[in-house]
Amino acid sequence: TLVTAAALATDRLLVGTDVSVIARERPMPFARQLTTIDRLSGGRLVLGVGIGGASDEYRKAGERVDPRERAALTDEMLDVVRALLAGETVMHKGPALVVDDVTLAPLPVQTRIPVWVGGGSRGARRRAARHDGWIPVTVDDEGRPCLTPDDVRAALLDIRAVRAEAGVAPDAPFAVGIHGETPGPGEDGAEIVRPWVEAGATW
Repeated sequence: TLVTAAALATDRLLVGTDVSVIARERPMPFARQLTTIDRLSGGRLVLGVGIGGASDEYRKAGERVDPRERAALTDEMLDVVRALLAGETVMHKGPALVVDDVTLAPLPVQTRIPVWVGGGSRGARRRAARHDGWIPVTVDDEGRPCLTPDDVRAALLDIRAVRAEAGVAPDAPFAVGIHGETPGPGEDGAEIVRPWVEAGATW
């Protein structure tokens, strides 16, 4: 709802989630929501995804708590939703999801809605490598910094190696979004941002 509001209130900004826990969604309605937002925004949607970390919240809602199970469902959701958004006729009977002979219409404006994967684990980085971007975790649960530009630089070496193994061209777009604060425009802000950019951050 908030992303739709942002899309309608702007003309040029990219809009998206940071991040959606898509393991809680169902493929068809979720794909329709993404299509609607992308069309309303004129093709400016970015889908940020993660497996989530609030175990107590999931437990109290009767949802999967094990991170490995949520990761597997996230991957399955991404595969199915990507196929739906591409206009494919989807026949999928997986461990958690069933989509039986479904074709989505209308389709998004973008041929491929970018997927940026949030998380700091090795699994999250490998998931990001299969998609279009990475949003690393930069602070811990107490709000303290837990990531340095050198950490990002090292992680990106691993991500690029996975992408190369999968046959992705080295110059294929890949976003790296860093959370943080600056005092605003000017040299002070630039000094805060510069080390992250030099490490590979794009956002």
